[in-house]
Amino acid sequence: MSYFPDLGQASLVAAGGHVRAVGWLHPDHPYTKGEVGAEFVERLKEFIARSGKGGNLFHFPGLGGLHCCEFCGRAHGGGNLPCRPASCCTSSRT
Repeated sequence: MSYFPDLGQASLVAAGGHVRAVGWLHPDHPYTKGEVGAEFVERLKEFIARSGKGGNLFHFPGLGGLHCCEFCGRAHGGGNLPCRPASCCTSSRT
């Protein structure tokens, strides 16, 4: 699958100064690790649950197929989690 550095200005669905890629992790590339609070995990689950709706709002192109997790090889999914902060659009892989 694809790797994009956190806060990079490119992803599979968009590129430019208005884009910040978050969470496009891959085991071959370093990434920050650490503890996160339960509140963060719950909020992340909320975003993931509605990821399919966001692409339509932001006119993300349709991408065929599911993504297989490079870390465990068992989890499958697909989608993006767009959000519209004041200054940029963030695209995260789910």
